[in-house]
Amino acid sequence: MEEFSVKIEAVTKRFVEIVAVQHFTLDVKRGEFISLLGPSGCGKTTLLRIIAGLETSDQGRIVIEGEDMTGQTPEKRPVNMVFQRYALFPHMNVFNNIAFSQVLKKRPRQEIQAKVSEMLALVDLDGYQNRNVNELSGGQSQRVALARSLINQPKVLLLDEPLGALDLLIRKQMQLELKRIQRHLNTTFIYVTHDQEEAMILSNRIVLMNKGEIVQVGKPEDLYRLPETVFAAHFIGETNLLEGNVTRINAKGMEVEVGGLRIKTRLHPKVKVGMQVWLSIRPEKIDLAADQPDDPPNRVNHRNDLPAIVKTRTFLGSSMNYEARLGNQRLMNLVTSAEAVSYQPRDKVRISWAKEDTVVLID
Repeated sequence: MEEFSVKIEAVTKRFVEIVAVQHFTLDVKRGEFISLLGPSGCGKTTLLRIIAGLETSDQGRIVIEGEDMTGQTPEKRPVNMVFQRYALFPHMNVFNNIAFSQVLKKRPRQEIQAKVSEMLALVDLDGYQNRNVNELSGGQSQRVALARSLINQPKVLLLDEPLGALDLLIRKQMQLELKRIQRHLNTTFIYVTHDQEEAMILSNRIVLMNKGEIVQVGKPEDLYRLPETVFAAHFIGETNLLEGNVTRINAKGMEVEVGGLRIKTRLHPKVKVGMQVWLSIRPEKIDLAADQPDDPPNRVNHRNDLPAIVKTRTFLGSSMNYEARLGNQRLMNLVTSAEAVSYQPRDKVRISWAKEDTVVLID
């Protein structure tokens, strides 16, 4: 059996002078939940529409379940698509919306009844079959749209920001529901979103895109902990990005000068002394403590321990967010528990973190 459910091979799509997707290559494993993540206009939806057959590529090909789909019309592809706007038929009830494709295929009435009942149970809408779709909430409407797409048992389900129109609470509930349904069916899901938190919650792998190209592909934790570019570090989660010059390299690590301060980092195989680099440090990796004038600074070799001045503080419920000046007007975001010692603007503090938690970026 073919290992990959979808193979995207060197796909390029242009709209006049705009290159929406450029030499895009990706293999999607069977049963994988993969998210296409990136800013608006980066080519995510265009790529999804090319897989569905709603757009034709200028170059490259799409292979689904081992079959080349180049030139195949949407109805001949073993995929279904769920959109942000539910596109339910307003004159039909829930049952008839879900059953629509089966009726067109002239399936036996008993078979349709059984399949619709199965789909209603899957999306947790038992008892809603006679409900008018205009009486449904946004979350319920999206469940009906999902059931309508899954009743055909597609090999691949394509989802184009399907939760974008929902409020935050319903959106988070639907994220968990989508993950449960995908695991239950073991169907390949390809999901478009610009919300990095949503992508991290849902995905086996994330494909980070920018300007029609792949920036980085990997498990959510790998993209978060080990970004390969400044764009990836900035787009996935919160981080502190500092620009500096490499001043020393030895077997134990490197030193980078940032705003007159020396910062210890892990080794990077492509970096040499004198190079300009970016450093990424996640806020939760940084410890914050009061600056005690009489106490010598911590000089542990594997940690950075630097003076800073608090600029702002923001209460976030379970945590406190600080912005502090480090060295030559460099600002860093710091996070502590709300129950921890509270610092005020202009307080002198010390911030510290392990050199292993400093990710070096050279783009």
